[in-house]
Amino acid sequence: TCLLVKGGHQSFGGVAALHEVPAFVRPGSVVPLANIAKATRFLTDLPLEVQVYTGADGRFVLYEDDGSTSMYKNGQVRAVHLNWRDTERVFDWEVEANAGVKTFYKQLQLTVFDGATGSIIRSSVVDINGAGSMQIGQYGSIVM
Repeated sequence: TCLLVKGGHQSFGGVAALHEVPAFVRPGSVVPLANIAKATRFLTDLPLEVQVYTGADGRFVLYEDDGSTSMYKNGQVRAVHLNWRDTERVFDWEVEANAGVKTFYKQLQLTVFDGATGSIIRSSVVDINGAGSMQIGQYGSIVM
């Protein structure tokens, strides 16, 4: 569920199944979720899921390395800038990549948790080469 809580010093009770993990996030949180893997080189071709929690602007930079060397120490990384602009209800991304860095995430799927309405909006899978954006409409529509 999507529950908006204001203020502090509150307690919550509830029940979660063993395969569920309750998450308490701040408004504007941008949370990328990947499949479980021993190392990045073992990641599959599944899209990166990005969860956004409305209520404030937020950003996250996802760094990817080649998954097998320590070239990241020399700056050989790919940086994916993920941004949420709450007032405009726009999610955008920009990719910075060094030549020769392997790309693990070629696609993403956005899930927006709207604390004000309790709604959950999920996008289709999109390619994340270069830069792009999605606008979340008033009734949950997504404009690319």
